[in-house]
Amino acid sequence: MKNLILMLTMAVVLLAGTVQAAPGTRSLQEGKPVITPDPTTCPNPERYVLNQDIFGMNQRLNRFLIEMYTSVSGEVQTILPPDRVRIDAYIQALENYRAWMVGQNFMDYPGTYKLYYCLPTNPNQIYVANEQIRDLINQTLVWQGELYISQSSRLTTGLLPADDTRLVSYMNRMKAYLTEYADLQPPPDYPRSTEMTRLISGEEPR
Repeated sequence: MKNLILMLTMAVVLLAGTVQAAPGTRSLQEGKPVITPDPTTCPNPERYVLNQDIFGMNQRLNRFLIEMYTSVSGEVQTILPPDRVRIDAYIQALENYRAWMVGQNFMDYPGTYKLYYCLPTNPNQIYVANEQIRDLINQTLVWQGELYISQSSRLTTGLLPADDTRLVSYMNRMKAYLTEYADLQPPPDYPRSTEMTRLISGEEPR
């Protein structure tokens, strides 16, 4: 019966527009996250979770990282007003997702519990001139890593109380960094150490 449920679940994934990446594995498209009954088929066999909510949070954090890596503010030494508004909106969206996660009833999914959600590789880390944007990126990477190795990552949905407390702390710390530090700093002028090499070569200045 469990095998039948598993087969039906994978068929639904196929009908949703996915393509087969390996036997028993379904991929949204090449290089994207996969859902598989065998974690050894993940692009990185050490990066997977059983928790679909943490998988969803990971995807949102990856998008947040991409937005920060490619922001105009990344090329200067201050967070420009449009990016500052966007960052607040990203954090609010993450807070809303977290509230939804912990507000739902726990789902045990006895028939499909052993479906593994393969985490995609993080966006390529490229040099960002803005120290404040770099700080936000580093905080996000730690936050993301702590989630995917947490005990909650072994659940099917939701967060254990201790992990939820940590997640709220990460969010509050990032908001405090913005309001208690970044917003208070006058734009510094670093004519010699700030270079536009990222736009030219994508490499960190030597």
